[in-house]
Amino acid sequence: VEGLSVGARVDVGAGPLALDATARLGTADLEPGVEVGVARETSAWRYRLAGYRRLDTFDRASSALGLGASLSALLLGRDEADYLRATGAELAARPVRFGRWEQAWRLFAEHQHPVSRETDITLPRAWRDGPVFREVLPADRADQVGAALTLRTVRGESALGLRWTAGTELEAQAGSFRFGRASALAGLAAPIPFGLVGSLEGAVGTSAGTVPVQGLWYLGGPGSVRGYPGATAAGKSFWRARGEVATRGPGARLATFMDAGWAGERSDWSSADPTLLSAGVGASFLDGLIRADLARALRGRTGWRLDVYLDAAL
Repeated sequence: VEGLSVGARVDVGAGPLALDATARLGTADLEPGVEVGVARETSAWRYRLAGYRRLDTFDRASSALGLGASLSALLLGRDEADYLRATGAELAARPVRFGRWEQAWRLFAEHQHPVSRETDITLPRAWRDGPVFREVLPADRADQVGAALTLRTVRGESALGLRWTAGTELEAQAGSFRFGRASALAGLAAPIPFGLVGSLEGAVGTSAGTVPVQGLWYLGGPGSVRGYPGATAAGKSFWRARGEVATRGPGARLATFMDAGWAGERSDWSSADPTLLSAGVGASFLDGLIRADLARALRGRTGWRLDVYLDAAL
């Protein structure tokens, strides 16, 4: 959407307050992005009030605006996310020190409008003509107010020992569209015989009300079901599962995996046979910091797909 984005940030301390301002400009869409915030930290919580005009993803929990996604777009011509432009204000809070559970909440009011793909600058263009990136799904225009809560915990210190994760996200919005969403995730990794590590992860989610395009659940891509492009499946409800068996090398691992997922109407939940199913092999380095997966889509749009990405520990 933005292409190469350049920007600047200023942070200023003002007694108990911390002020920040960020400005950026995408070289492809030439749309300015601005965010101005003021934060205050107590003994228990850090609060931040901000006004903004920025590019956002349909899934705010994804890392689509991070370094790993940017490198994947530049080197492989892959961008699995969908985007919208948001202009508004938010109040967000998180604890200064996390206990057993990490938690964060956000209140916001914003105008949302669609964006389009504006660039095809990527390494694969050197040997392939035509568009490289898929088109961005057009978001519904909306004026929304809402609240969101995130809870997450990770237990187990060693990536090679017993480790489990759990989390939930709750969100409610009103305005042009009135709807609510809830999702939950759980994962487990543990040593298994023959010097291997087994990992399982599952997630479910549903929504109620009049849901805009940007409020649906989407599956496809390395963050959900490998072997498929982003937004291959979409709906008001979803489930997904992934399993993996990997070697236990501290610096590098080889793995085999299988992913499955479904997205659709909540009324079809009881007969939710996986519409997406894949299997493949992968290699990770530096405890999952760098990951490469070669996956075969087994249902629907079948075929092989290679993904290279960062921060991908299951």
